[in-house]
Amino acid sequence: MTAASIIFGRKPHKQAPSQYGANSFSMVYGERARWEMDHFQLCESMLIGHEQIDAEHQALVDVLNHGLDLLATSPQVEAVRDVLDEFRTKLSEHIANEEVIMTRHGFTELEGEKAEHHNALACLDDLIERHLDEHDFETLIRDIAGLMLGLFIKSDMSFKVYLEKIRDG
Repeated sequence: MTAASIIFGRKPHKQAPSQYGANSFSMVYGERARWEMDHFQLCESMLIGHEQIDAEHQALVDVLNHGLDLLATSPQVEAVRDVLDEFRTKLSEHIANEEVIMTRHGFTELEGEKAEHHNALACLDDLIERHLDEHDFETLIRDIAGLMLGLFIKSDMSFKVYLEKIRDG
């Protein structure tokens, strides 16, 4: 099981499934080599229980899946960069929105969350710089999924527990 399947369910890719398993990256040979990987799907257990935050998480997953679709077409670097720019923009907006929501709810661990968020953006920038120049799109997408896993588990699950406590309490 890959890290991505822990945070995300598997949603079949629009192309034929990989002969190497649902979570693998594989080469499909035809006129051109293409990367193929299953789409990510946000699992119910990873939902926070806040409508806006959950919708923004889904939007981030959707951009990542768009990147996977792009990989299947042997993209040019510019096209991949556009998707990565969209992902970074959405992630930055999401982080800002999430911190406002956490403040409104009186979340006591906000400073730690801000540090995690800042670190995640720095890690994303590092991943993009490291892999994009090498045209290592497969590793880049896999590493971004891992980054999202870290954000969802480290940052958002503590807020989920907090929200559940104030709702029940």
